Amino acid sequence: MKNTPEAQHAYREAIAHAMEHADMHARMLAGGHVGDEHREMHVAHACRSLDMADDLHRVMCDSIGEGLKRDEEGEEFAVPGGIENSALAQRFSEVATKVGKLPRSLRAVARQELGRVDADLLEEKLMGAKTDRAALLALKQQAVESAKVVDRAETERAIEAALDERLITPADAARMRGIDPATKTAASSPWQRSRVERFISERREGGPVAPITRPGAERTVPVADQTARPQVSGGVPIRFTEQRGATAAEAASLASDVAAKLGLDPQKMQARMAASLNG
Repeated sequence: MKNTPEAQHAYREAIAHAMEHADMHARMLAGGHVGDEHREMHVAHACRSLDMADDLHRVMCDSIGEGLKRDEEGEEFAVPGGIENSALAQRFSEVATKVGKLPRSLRAVARQELGRVDADLLEEKLMGAKTDRAALLALKQQAVESAKVVDRAETERAIEAALDERLITPADAARMRGIDPATKTAASSPWQRSRVERFISERREGGPVAPITRPGAERTVPVADQTARPQVSGGVPIRFTEQRGATAAEAASLASDVAAKLGLDPQKMQARMAASLNG
């Protein structure tokens, strides 16, 4: 035997295999599965397996010597119930004490987890575990994608809010989204949310940038004063339809009323009206 950790582990696995073989025959005897005519045969098989385990352990001890370390974890074999007070039980206990804890085999794991060694049951359990694992991975991936969508939405909301507060320019917003402001094409990966928030926080300390006109933003448009009186050019004469039978006093009164409404000189209006009537 080579004095290496790998060789020591290989020997322990071989010892565990021999002990498991002896344990199998002992359980068959203890469970009443062996007839009297075959009892000695199974006892002999169990004893040979115990002798093999003992021999392998002795070789390992002779090769490694004081450097041999017992495993702190693993399977520890014990005498199966039902064969106590027998030569096989005594030999089994003796060898099991020598070898100590050994690496667990697949058979031992199946017995511990399922309660019995059953290949079909083990396969069914593995299939179910694989299906559950696949479903769990799919849910995990969905959660990751959903988190990315939410994070991107929050990032966009932060960019839009910064634009509304005039903390950044449209060109800054384009760069944050990974777009070249000049070509309007994708130039790099969008900024992470933490980077966007850090940049906006720094900009907020300096106050708003120059006024920005954003598409769709509310603007103040000058509106003409609806209460202002219309101005009439003084060089354009105002003519009235000739009224037959109107007196001079009525014409003067009408001219005064019109002049008052238009904000003109009453005397000039009377003179023009008189000229129009006389013409």
